[in-house]
Amino acid sequence: MSCLFVTVPQTSSLAGCLWGQQCHLDIPSLPHINLIPMMAKKNKLIPDTTKGHERVMIGMPIPKVYTPQIHTVESTLKPTKYWIPINPNNTTFDAFFRSGPKGIGLQMTHRIDHSLAPKGLDELKKRLSTTKAEDRYFVFIIPQGQVFSCPKPLKKWLSEFSFFILEMECGKYC
Repeated sequence: MSCLFVTVPQTSSLAGCLWGQQCHLDIPSLPHINLIPMMAKKNKLIPDTTKGHERVMIGMPIPKVYTPQIHTVESTLKPTKYWIPINPNNTTFDAFFRSGPKGIGLQMTHRIDHSLAPKGLDELKKRLSTTKAEDRYFVFIIPQGQVFSCPKPLKKWLSEFSFFILEMECGKYC
């Protein structure tokens, strides 16, 4: 439904809020997600259509809001939780959870591009500190069929996270 609001500039921020909330409702209830890998091309990260999808089990984590000043990194290590920052417009990521050895950060966006703030990536890395770099995933959740890219992050971040896309259809997993 948020897709309806995207075409009118005055309602674009409302679309983002609706999209994010719908994703927060849907994702924790999914048994698994199929992630599309991204690759660096020139100065952007784009979907890598030459590789297959990576299937990640979710295991029904329980949504929980966290406050960075109150919840320590250690308190957000529980693998049965889907953590949502209390700040509704958190820098870089909108939620994170764990799936086995993997730590997965999520950014919901209905836009065709999205930037990555180093401060937000650093915070997410701290929250996923118990995972190895190859097991740290950053996932952009976009509407199904949406063209998407983001500016290529610094080399440091390309070695700290693997970047993916998850397509969803207005609240329905694809």
